[in-house]
Amino acid sequence: MADDTAPTGDTPTKKRVGLPPGTMTAEHREALAAGRRRGRIVRAYLESLQQATRGRGRPITRDGLQKRLDAIDPKIAESNDPLEKLDLVQRKIELQRRLKEFDEPVDLTALEDEFVSVAADYGRAKKISAEA
Repeated sequence: MADDTAPTGDTPTKKRVGLPPGTMTAEHREALAAGRRRGRIVRAYLESLQQATRGRGRPITRDGLQKRLDAIDPKIAESNDPLEKLDLVQRKIELQRRLKEFDEPVDLTALEDEFVSVAADYGRAKKISAEA
């Protein structure tokens, strides 16, 4: 009994377009690296802007974070549940990170300068208008 799904040998092959694999030019590699660099700069700037804008609700203060951090250690000590302890330790790490951000704010001017230097090229490459 013959298998009807097997290739018969007369299937058309697709023609390759462009350079053969492994023959990318140095200019092309440089262009790809420059595009990735621009993308990283734009992403870092936009993420820093997003973090700088506060959301809804009560404002977060350094004192409030410190109070929450101080309250976690006794909870860790008295908890017998290992999963709860793990959750509390993770919360403590996150609160410590947020407190550190209060002490060392992100330097938006450096990110903004980098962003301005690549924004026009990035916008042209991605077809993004200046209004966006």
